[in-house]
Amino acid sequence: MTPAAFPPSLLGPGYTILEREPNAHASTFPSEILTCRKSNGAIVRVLSKSTGGCEHNCFGHRAGVAHEAAVYREVLATLDVTAPQYCGDYTDPETGETWLAIEFIEGATSAEAAPDAGHAMELAARWAARFHQVSLHADFSCLSRYDEPYYAQWAHRTWELAGPWRQRLTWLEPLMSKAPGFLASLSAEYSTPIHGEFTPHNVMVRGEEVFPVDWESAAVGLPEIDLVCLTDKWPAEIVIRCERAYAAARFGSELPSDWDRRLDRARLYSDFRWLGDRPEWTVLEKVGPRFENLRGAAERLGLL
Repeated sequence: MTPAAFPPSLLGPGYTILEREPNAHASTFPSEILTCRKSNGAIVRVLSKSTGGCEHNCFGHRAGVAHEAAVYREVLATLDVTAPQYCGDYTDPETGETWLAIEFIEGATSAEAAPDAGHAMELAARWAARFHQVSLHADFSCLSRYDEPYYAQWAHRTWELAGPWRQRLTWLEPLMSKAPGFLASLSAEYSTPIHGEFTPHNVMVRGEEVFPVDWESAAVGLPEIDLVCLTDKWPAEIVIRCERAYAAARFGSELPSDWDRRLDRARLYSDFRWLGDRPEWTVLEKVGPRFENLRGAAERLGLL
């Protein structure tokens, strides 16, 4: 396939593009790796991501490449955290297509693919705790806040998409009488800027350094959402290690008295969000464990 036309103003006059190659790990949006020569003669590699005619808003959960560019430019570049360096972005005034260019992290691997995945996950948990701390009091206008309608919609959508699960899971309908209101109440709880989809796949690790990527879902919400997203479906031993690493980095030696409840609130939201995402996912037999996780969190929170 011939590469798409590339906006020359994306990187500015300080870069000369020498080579373009597809990114083998591209996901929702098309991306490629650019080998460039900078004005000082240095050779660098840059990751370029573009809209490419794709859209995946997901009911306010994701906001696209233009939003991600704003997060790199206005949030990450201003905080004392490790992240890929922002190199530029460009939006075509006629088509609205957006390109984002960031540093390509040489020698990094995703946390889930790291030689010692458990250690990489702990590093990611500590990174999240620091991010939540240093971004807490900043006012980032580019970030939307999870409000009552946003949180509540996931319970409504899960019920709409549950189909055959409704009869099989007799506890699901009683939960629906309380879940939307409970989720809506989360908007009044302690919130910080969050990644929003802080999965091990979206966390790049190089040595002891952590570089989260794919910031399309960044928003202001419950900070524990990132921790729960990181540890989702991992063995209990690694989950505990990550929770301890996060808590120690964020709170020190004294945990909040409602720590377990905070995690369960985030788990409830996370399970509803995944179950309410796509119709073709929710009806699959393999999502049965997700429903059971939802039930467990609901019981511990007193909703069942």
